Amino acid sequence: MATNQSLDLKLSTSQRKVLEQYDSEQGLQFYQNFMGEFNIHYGIYETPYDSVIRASENTIKFLVDLIQQRLLIRPEHCIVDLGSGCGGAAHYLALTYGCQVTCVNLCPNQNQQNYLRAQELGIAHLIDLVECSFEELPQD
Repeated sequence: MATNQSLDLKLSTSQRKVLEQYDSEQGLQFYQNFMGEFNIHYGIYETPYDSVIRASENTIKFLVDLIQQRLLIRPEHCIVDLGSGCGGAAHYLALTYGCQVTCVNLCPNQNQQNYLRAQELGIAHLIDLVECSFEELPQD
């Protein structure tokens, strides 16, 4: 998934900065080494000894538990993950509940990581990737 030059011409300044921060090889390597391969957020620390990876997983579980309190997630549901990064939350949802997850993310390298990991996990059929800013979602 290479960056499309015509797409680059349409990007806002803030979208270009997002790509510089999160999608450069150096940025991707940093996030993968420091935060774990597929979760790019800081997380919820339950103990002072939790790793960043564990805290990131705690965040996903916390958010899913909030959803479960209002709506029982079922395989027939489709969830949209805005700013999906490398797909950590999407993979968790697809593996745990068997539901379809549409990942909306601007960064081509992260989308590639998401796709490859979904294939490894055998859930690529449950993950749809939409490469765009969530500020400019397609209508279909």
